[in-house]
Amino acid sequence: MSFEDSDLIKELKENYNFILHPFDDRFFYHEKAENTLKEYFNILNLSGFGIDSKIIIDTAGALLSYVMQTQKTTLIHIDKLQQYSLKNYMYLDSSTIRNLELFNNIKAKRRIYTFFQCLIKQPRQVEKGSLENGCLLR
Repeated sequence: MSFEDSDLIKELKENYNFILHPFDDRFFYHEKAENTLKEYFNILNLSGFGIDSKIIIDTAGALLSYVMQTQKTTLIHIDKLQQYSLKNYMYLDSSTIRNLELFNNIKAKRRIYTFFQCLIKQPRQVEKGSLENGCLLR
């Protein structure tokens, strides 16, 4: 049974209006993916991007190949390759943000007596630069 004929894919298509676009796995091969990136960015190696992870290179190369095949326009807006990492951040869902009263007071339904307001009023207690750099919420 092929992946497209699996029960999971059938359910996704029927119940969630899921669209599947098969993509040849050869585009994920490391050499092919790396060459795709080097040719697109017109470079000899990827060291200038600071990305040395094989899986990131394979994924980025395959994604770029997919976009080049499916988009019928120039891709001049794709001008760099950048790794995005969440290891320095903590994800908070909307319920947690609300219950911690980070930005809005639950009772007053206003921006008073919130954690964020306390940080602004007491900037000396905040690590230097954390608010200016937008590190509190991204």
